[in-house]
Amino acid sequence: VLKIKDNSVTLLDLSLSKIVTLGASNNNLSSVTLCNTIEGVGLSFNNLTSIDLLQINDVLVLNIDNNSIATITNLSECVKLTSADLSFNQLVSLDFTLNVLTETINLNDNLLTSCNVNNLSNLTSLSLIRNSISVQSLTGLSALLTLSIAFNSLTDLNFNDCSSLQVANVQNNNLTSISNIQNAVNLTVLNAHNNTNLATLDFASNTLLTTVRTYNCALSAATNSALLVQLDAHGLSNGYFQSSIFGGGSLTTAGATAKANLQAKGWTIVGI
Repeated sequence: VLKIKDNSVTLLDLSLSKIVTLGASNNNLSSVTLCNTIEGVGLSFNNLTSIDLLQINDVLVLNIDNNSIATITNLSECVKLTSADLSFNQLVSLDFTLNVLTETINLNDNLLTSCNVNNLSNLTSLSLIRNSISVQSLTGLSALLTLSIAFNSLTDLNFNDCSSLQVANVQNNNLTSISNIQNAVNLTVLNAHNNTNLATLDFASNTLLTTVRTYNCALSAATNSALLVQLDAHGLSNGYFQSSIFGGGSLTTAGATAKANLQAKGWTIVGI
């Protein structure tokens, strides 16, 4: 184990060493050469602009957030990787499809236009907040529990393979639809607000939903009413539903009844 965090180190060459864990965050590193025995990399808060992972194919944990990294080469060689925090960098495109053991990926606050995570059957958490992604495939993510992809440019998301998904943070995009949301049968939290073109939703199969935010979308009074009826039919208590009615109007009689029923069961209903 090598711990040199919170110093002013600018260069680091470990090519001849046999360390397993590196803790070198909060330095001024602009260049680093790693050794082939390393399993844990901690290089957060440095000045790196690129990194080559060719020599560290045994790495399990890769924390290189808060740098200025625009290029990562040989990511595919890290076949044992389980956790990657690459947030707050300048990455534009990444492909994790050969990193099949990966469980958590944090790529918040980059410049991403694409991120290929298809068929990562062990992935449980994917965070891509504040990027420039317009299309994101979720194919084969059968273990995914938490998806955070807010503040991008998405027009559609397909939940077809997301049967394990529990939390979806998809707010502040350009979504017009969330395809196959009925397949997300374990969904408990949906934050989909500030998608001003999102006009249709259906919660009939999402029987575990207890937290829903859909305000500032294009949901009509009739659609909001239908969602309230579905949530009421699920029979859950103490939930939260915040929405708004696009184009004005009032809830239908059935919607108003469902709202009252939910409130009687401890739900907080805001905006409608």
